[in-house]
Amino acid sequence: MSTRLMTQPFPTALRTENTLAEAVRSNFLAWFALLSILIISWAAWYFMSVKHASLVQQRFDYRAEMARVSLVVRIQAYEQILRGGVALFDSSEHVSRAEWRQYIQSLNLDKTLPGIQGVGFSQMIPAKEKSEHEQQIRAEGFPDYTIKPEGGRPIYSSIVFLEPFSGRNLRAFGYDMFSEPTRRFAMETARDSGVTAMSGKVKLVQENGEDQQPGFLMYAPVYAKNTTLDAIEARRENLIGFVYSPFRAKDLMRALLDDTGKDLDFKVYDETAEAGNLLFDSSTVIPGGGKGRYKTTLELDIFQHHWVILYESRPEFEAITRDDLPASLGIGGS
Repeated sequence: MSTRLMTQPFPTALRTENTLAEAVRSNFLAWFALLSILIISWAAWYFMSVKHASLVQQRFDYRAEMARVSLVVRIQAYEQILRGGVALFDSSEHVSRAEWRQYIQSLNLDKTLPGIQGVGFSQMIPAKEKSEHEQQIRAEGFPDYTIKPEGGRPIYSSIVFLEPFSGRNLRAFGYDMFSEPTRRFAMETARDSGVTAMSGKVKLVQENGEDQQPGFLMYAPVYAKNTTLDAIEARRENLIGFVYSPFRAKDLMRALLDDTGKDLDFKVYDETAEAGNLLFDSSTVIPGGGKGRYKTTLELDIFQHHWVILYESRPEFEAITRDDLPASLGIGGS
């Protein structure tokens, strides 16, 4: 009897234990399912986000490359103007000031190639011919003409033509660019190679303190006609001067921005990406950019000189490349 009474509670305890085990197992499966769905949703969100960011970065890299190509094409177009000036000297016995003015005016550069400061000719003058040269230019109606800066040098250069011959450009008349190291290096490079060369960052003599900008110059050498120029020594001996153009970097790049759109910011550095070498920052022209999500750095070797260009996306670019699918997957799964 006592044995039967002791065994009666056992089935009830067993049922309770089984029920608890089933409940625990059921909750575990529910939590496992929830966790699995969350992990899958978050994984889908992450991988879709990474894939989208990679695709947009590729698109941005392409966009930046197109902007770089636009800059190259524009500068090459300016170089064609210089080559045309060289051809004018090659085809004429003597290029007069009036002929030079007519040539530049006929190009209508304000409309066809905005951003150029001017197109000029810098004549090379041996020291022994300096006085005679100054007297000749004064006789043309410029009684105050003199080569500047003053001082004795073995050889001089002088800007004798520069169109448009007005405004800021009047400050450059008679300036000896060969006396300044950065300009001289570019001029020597053009002279010795026989092709156009671009200078490093300089302060143009056209700057008058208002809206001051970094600048650079391009030089195309002009040699005496009917001479053999197959060696450096021959090119040095027969150099007459340079057809050249000065550029104010901000004016040049502003014109480029008008052509290429406003969906990216860029900074142009001379030689290396250092603060002191900054030629142009587009954020000074088009405000409202800030730190872009997408970035790339491109290098540009053109006319025997090197630039580094840092491109960064603007809100306009990020808006048109936005994709809500990754976020929808993450939120929907959650």
